Amino acid sequence: IATFSGEIEGNGYKILNFSMNTSDSYAGLVYNNEGTIKNLSFDDFTYEVNFSGDAKYEYFVYCGVVSSINNGVIENCRILDATLNINYTVYKVYMTCYAGAIAGRNNGIITNCINYSTITTDGISDGAGHSMYDGVLTSYIGGITGYNNNDTNAQISGCVNMGNVDFSAVATAHGRCYMYVGGIVAVNESEVVDCANLADINIEANDKLLFHLIVGTAFAQNTGKINKCYAKCNLNIKSNIDKYYNIGGFIGKNAGDIENSYFIGDIVIDNKVDAVESVVGGFVAHNSGRIYNSYTATDIKDNNNSAYTAVGGFAGINELVSGYAGIINKCFTVSNISLGAVPTASGYFVGKDNGTVKDCFYLDTMEINVVNVTETTEGEETVTVETVQSVETTCKTGTAKTYEEITSVDFIENTLYFDRDIWFVYEGELPTLR
Repeated sequence: IATFSGEIEGNGYKILNFSMNTSDSYAGLVYNNEGTIKNLSFDDFTYEVNFSGDAKYEYFVYCGVVSSINNGVIENCRILDATLNINYTVYKVYMTCYAGAIAGRNNGIITNCINYSTITTDGISDGAGHSMYDGVLTSYIGGITGYNNNDTNAQISGCVNMGNVDFSAVATAHGRCYMYVGGIVAVNESEVVDCANLADINIEANDKLLFHLIVGTAFAQNTGKINKCYAKCNLNIKSNIDKYYNIGGFIGKNAGDIENSYFIGDIVIDNKVDAVESVVGGFVAHNSGRIYNSYTATDIKDNNNSAYTAVGGFAGINELVSGYAGIINKCFTVSNISLGAVPTASGYFVGKDNGTVKDCFYLDTMEINVVNVTETTEGEETVTVETVQSVETTCKTGTAKTYEEITSVDFIENTLYFDRDIWFVYEGELPTLR
C-alpha cells in the first residue's frame, strides 16, 4: 500500500506469510501511513532490501514491517516473526537508511507495540580509488523505529523490543559510515515514555572504514524527552576500526532530558586497534543534557589495546556544550570496568566532567583495571599469564556507597528521591519501574 489514510482494525488477527524483495527506497506493508493501524499481528514477514544508487546522488531508504514512514497512528501491533535484511552498497553516493521493526521513521504515534523479530542490516561502503567523500552511509537502526521526529511532535509509548538488533558495516577503501543504533529508538527528537528493550545489540565493523558509531541498548541519541524507559540486555561490539565511538549502556549521546530510566547488562567491546576520540559510559557515553533519577548496573570490558578518550561507570563525558545543561542529578552506578589500556580520562562515576553532577553515587568496591593477557610456549605447554593494573582515576566526581546503602529503601526514597508511584523499591534490591 503506497499511502494509507483510513483505519485498519485488526481485532487481534494476524497477517501471515508476506514477503518483499525490493531495490526500492521503501519497504513495508504500508509505505506511508497517514491513518490508524491497530490490534494487528504480523507473522512470517520477510523483507529483502538490496539497494544501491548511481554515482553522485543522495538516496533515502525506509524499512519497517508495518510502515516505512508513519505519519499516523500504529497501536497495539505485534511483530511475531519477521526477517528484515537490509543490504546497501554506497559507491560515490550519499545514502541514509531508516529502519525499525514497527516503522522505519516515525512522524506520528506508535503505542503499545511489541517486536519479537531480529533486525539485520549490512552496509557496504565502497569508495575504492576515490576521495574520502566517496561513499557516505548514515544509518538509523532501532528496535521499534530508527528515527522519532520532533517536527511533528511524534510520540512512542508503551512499546517493547524483544528482537536483537544486528548491524555490520564493511568498507574496502575510503568509505565513511555514521551509525546510530538503539534497542528502542536510534535517534529520538521528540518523546518516548514507558518503553523497554530486552534483546541484545550486536555490532560489527571491519576494514578501512572512516567510522562514527553512536550506540546504546535503548537509544543511540536523544535531543527530546525520555521517561520511564529501561533496557535489560547486553551490548556486543566487534571491530578493527580506529575512529570515533560513543558507546553507552542505556544511551550513546544525550542532549535532551532523561528521567526515571535504567540499564542492566554488560558492555563487551572487542576492538582490535586503538580507539581514537572514543567515549564509553555505563549509562551514557556523552551527556550534555539532563539526567535525573536513573542508574546503571553493568560491567564494561575490552581486553584489547584500545586507549579510550574517557570511560566512566555512569557517564564517559558530562559537559556543558553550546548552552546545553550537562546535568546529572540523583543517579547511581553499580559497575566495574576492565580495559586493555589506560584511558586518557576515567572515573568511577564520570570519566570527564565540566558540567554539574549532584547527589550521585558509585559502588565502593568498584574498580577500573587494565588487564593484559600474554601466552608463552614452554615445551609442549602454553602458559597464559594475566597481569592486572589498577587505574588511578582522573575524575573524582561522585560519592562511594556500599551495596547495602545503595539498595536500601531509605537511600532510594529519601536521598535519591525515586518516586514510589513510578518505581518498585524493595530493601536490598535494585529498583525497577512499575
